[in-house]
This record gives sequence, structure tokens and C-alpha cells, in this order.
Amino acid sequence: MGIKKLILGSTGHGGREAADRLVECLGQGHSTLMFPDGPSGPPFTFHKGALHISLKSNCPIVPIRVHCHRRVNLKTWDSKHFPMPFSLLEIRYEKPIQVTTANFNAMARVIPGLLDE
Repeated sequence: MGIKKLILGSTGHGGREAADRLVECLGQGHSTLMFPDGPSGPPFTFHKGALHISLKSNCPIVPIRVHCHRRVNLKTWDSKHFPMPFSLLEIRYEKPIQVTTANFNAMARVIPGLLDE
């Protein structure tokens, strides 16, 4: 799958150290994928770690939406979905968001609204 390094961390479980390691990797030209509502929820609640990482690394946040037309929904805290075989996946990339010290607080309010759409 091309994964070179897996960095695990969450609030209260090495999150700050993981964020610092991630900033280093981004500075070396690597890319990443994050789920900013955290590993144990609550779902669709944006945590600011992604903003801090973006600010420190000077890398923009590119929101990605994935929609599966035929799927199995699990009864878990995050309503995890698994695509059915041969189902259609729609992947939509939103405009990159550059986080700065000047717009940090505004982005903390704007980005969660993107999750609602």
C-alpha cells in the first residue's frame, strides 16, 4: 500500500509526541492521512490536533469526503461503513486550507462545519 511509517497517538495516549513526529515527517516531504474526530469519538467532533500539525509543518489541510453507495453500516460509536463488493465510491477533495496563527481560531470554527455537509 506504500505505507512507510505508521504513527499512532491520540489525546491522552501519546498524542503530542505523535504530532511532533508527524510534523517532522511532513517537513521531510511525506504526506499523511488523519481522522480528526479521534479514535473514540465523539463522532464528527473535530479535535484541534490537525490544526496544530498543519500550523507547525506549514502544510495545508485537504479535507476529503468519501461516500459509498452500497455499504454495510456497523452499530459502532462512529457508524463505521464497509463498502459492498463492486459498489461505487465517490471521493471528493475539498479546497486546501492553509492554517496560520492569524486564522487558527477561525479554522477551528470553520472546519467542523465541513463535517456536517
